[in-house]
Amino acid sequence: TLEYAREHVPQALWNEPAFLRTNVFMSSVWAVVFTLGAGLAWVKTQVTVQPEWLFEAVNYGLMVSCVAFTSWYPEAARRKAQAARQS
Repeated sequence: TLEYAREHVPQALWNEPAFLRTNVFMSSVWAVVFTLGAGLAWVKTQVTVQPEWLFEAVNYGLMVSCVAFTSWYPEAARRKAQAARQS
């Protein structure tokens, strides 16, 4: 994911610890969401009592939440890093 992240920031920031840390953290969040989605898919095959739409709604909610997080977090991390440099 680092290659794709570099498309969105100036080259001067590519080796900054905050940039690398942010990339690793966001990749980890996505890995957790995909793992949870896979777990939900497996549970859906094992449990026939719950309605199928419930599993789909939870999985959709996870994905939408992760997209929102991906939109929000880089700027929040950038502001935090700037505040740390100023103090």
